[in-house]
Amino acid sequence: MRRHILYLLAFIIMPIVSSCDITIGYFKVDNVPHSYFKHITEIPAEGGEFDFYLAEYVYDESMDTKSLPTIHQCYRYRLNIDESIGAESQDCTTECVTITIPENSTGTYRNLTIEVKIAEDYHNDEGKDFGKPCNDPNNQFGEWIVAWKGTQRY
Repeated sequence: MRRHILYLLAFIIMPIVSSCDITIGYFKVDNVPHSYFKHITEIPAEGGEFDFYLAEYVYDESMDTKSLPTIHQCYRYRLNIDESIGAESQDCTTECVTITIPENSTGTYRNLTIEVKIAEDYHNDEGKDFGKPCNDPNNQFGEWIVAWKGTQRY
């Protein structure tokens, strides 16, 4: 009787487990900026930390995903303030990043721009076995793309 119950449970549980969405495979950047989010366009003078959805990832069905970990097309971003080009970030593999915008004490509005450049290849977050690891100095990236424009009050 006990064995029959175990078989019955397995028969019920297996279809549920097999229907779960498993996030393994290749994910590529599809849109810059992320199309589902309306960014703020004016930053307060005191600045602060703000979340920006810079890239939208989609599953790349053209890639073979047999026994792979999750592999992303990395991107990097930079915050430009007026004519000053900001520092380049480390490789990112998330749609949302938190960016610190410094206080504006200039007495005038500042123009802010966040630019993104997308890696040409896929990279493994763990840096093992599949492709190059993120933040490898040999990773190749495309041109800078404007992902967000805004102003900062004074």
